[in-house]
Amino acid sequence: MAICRFPCRRLLILLANAFLGLPPVVIGLVLYLILSRSGPLGSLALLFTPVAMVLAQALLATPIIIALTHRAIEGPWHEYRGALRVDGGTRPRSIQMLLEIARPGVLTAVLAGFGRTISEVGAVLIVGATLRATREL
Repeated sequence: MAICRFPCRRLLILLANAFLGLPPVVIGLVLYLILSRSGPLGSLALLFTPVAMVLAQALLATPIIIALTHRAIEGPWHEYRGALRVDGGTRPRSIQMLLEIARPGVLTAVLAGFGRTISEVGAVLIVGATLRATREL
């Protein structure tokens, strides 16, 4: 999102930043409604499974990783865009170079996402708390 221009780009950046403060319980409730028997994905029977727990954790971490990585790469892209293009760098090569330049910021984004998934248990409790109870039945 920091490098390419496309329709709805600004909306995606806005949503990623807005979801940074989304409470984990809200994610758990939304997943519960989607994965419950009467929900749109209820036929998959994923509620109260490890898959639902991993999905909840991924949804918690994704906005943090997207927003912080975008911020980490946007600055170097504006600074080095011309040099990367003049040197004949392809888009994949430019992205690789930017990731190397912004490595500390990208690593911070990944660690912040990991920290949120480890520290926030609200969403996991909703979609997976009865995992043990359902297995005992």
